[in-house]
Amino acid sequence: MFYDDTQIDEFVKELKIPGGQSYVEHTAKAIGPMLIKQPWLYKTFGVYWWAMKDALRKYAPKPGAWYMGKYDDVVMKARAWHGDEFRTILAAAHYHSDMGELKRDHEWFDKYGNEHIYALEDPNGDEVRG
Repeated sequence: MFYDDTQIDEFVKELKIPGGQSYVEHTAKAIGPMLIKQPWLYKTFGVYWWAMKDALRKYAPKPGAWYMGKYDDVVMKARAWHGDEFRTILAAAHYHSDMGELKRDHEWFDKYGNEHIYALEDPNGDEVRG
């Protein structure tokens, strides 16, 4: 599921904390430790994982953290981009919250029953955790 600009505009209106770069930094610093304890949670960001991974690299760097790997999916990152980092990470946070049930490794169904298929790992097998 990709959110459209109208949905992102609504998310911005509903936001109860400051937006912009401070929101991105705050979100990355909150998510980083969760991912280190429960690495499988990266899948809950679905199509927005690549943008979240970039934010984690910038704002929650931890030496040896698995999410610091080099692999990126530029196609998915471009598809899930909402014009700037703040709007994209806000979408990632909503996707994470809206995520329904994990059915199989790369097939997701959100709470509305929509199926999403994509790869979150290096197709060459160099890095298996996004």
